[in-house]
Amino acid sequence: MKHDAAPNAGWQTLAELDFLVGTDFESQVQAWMFETLHPLGIDTELLNRILKSASEAISRKVSPNFKEVNLPLVHLRLYIPVEVPIRSALRRNWGFFRIDKYGATSIRGDRFDHLIEFYLYLDG
Repeated sequence: MKHDAAPNAGWQTLAELDFLVGTDFESQVQAWMFETLHPLGIDTELLNRILKSASEAISRKVSPNFKEVNLPLVHLRLYIPVEVPIRSALRRNWGFFRIDKYGATSIRGDRFDHLIEFYLYLDG
């Protein structure tokens, strides 16, 4: 788990994942998200909504005729609020929003075809 600087002082990076979009990307993303978000007590319904959102964002950018040699490099990043200690977040209601960036560069200078940022927040 990496904790690089977030784009806003109010957010902390929870986790990041880089992958090439291929035939098995959905199961790879699902396993990673479950492993990352399950300890926060995020329920299955919200987890499935986040996965669906990620899948839709990726599918919109990938042509059905893409070739294996030109697979897009995607970077997923999950943020949570800085003021929320992870232990106090357990079994609370979460919400999220997504920001897509294309041709993005990370803080470390890495280039991505598609950067997908999920911001998770405690609801209420």
